[in-house]
Amino acid sequence: MRSLCSKHNLKICPVTFDQPLYQKATEIVAASRDLDRVVVRLGGFHLLLSYLGSIGKIMTGSALEDLWKRVYAKGSVVHMLTGHAFSRAVRAHILTLLALINVLIKSDLESQPDKEHLIRLYQDTVDTGEGAAEIDKDERLQEFQQLLTHHLDQAATQSRTRKLWVQYIHQVLLMLHFIRAERTGNWKLHLHCVQEMIPHFHAAGHLPYAKTARLYLQQMNSIEQVMASKGVQTVHCKGLFHHLPRQ
Repeated sequence: MRSLCSKHNLKICPVTFDQPLYQKATEIVAASRDLDRVVVRLGGFHLLLSYLGSIGKIMTGSALEDLWKRVYAKGSVVHMLTGHAFSRAVRAHILTLLALINVLIKSDLESQPDKEHLIRLYQDTVDTGEGAAEIDKDERLQEFQQLLTHHLDQAATQSRTRKLWVQYIHQVLLMLHFIRAERTGNWKLHLHCVQEMIPHFHAAGHLPYAKTARLYLQQMNSIEQVMASKGVQTVHCKGLFHHLPRQ
């Protein structure tokens, strides 16, 4: 590893491992003076798989499984809820999220101008590939986000069932934020998502990932100081990322 860093003249050499090897790799790097340039990252793809499994575990008995079985084969749903069928699980969660939001705020979307504006904004994004940072600045989109937040907060106070499904909506939104962070190289959003995932790992009994994610978060929060000590002035976030497969 040291020879590889020297060969490419790298002051920092990021390497990525999945959870079973991550702890061993961090111990080896911490104990070796020859690997002082190496920064060990926790693999984002398998971290997300474990998080998807956590959602499935937490939502056991909520009728989510029965809902999906109306669209997908029974055998596929089992793997989707555990997070192993990644592409199908992500798509199913997104479609379920959209259906829940549509039911929740349908009456407030009868304003035709706002609805048409959001449709045009989406179409322009698809056609021009405009970045997320520019989209977030749209005033009507910000108003829609505030409206959605208001309805979620209100629904969560009405019954335990509604509170459960509002929690599910937040879980899926966290999944989408994590995918966005991985694919755009948004380092701060990435760390925020990892931090928000930890309670879900604990709730679902995914203790190895809960422990490893907490250790990873502590190490990555100090990455700027580590890189500064090696003479690196700026953090090139995209170089630290292992991107997720696209749908």
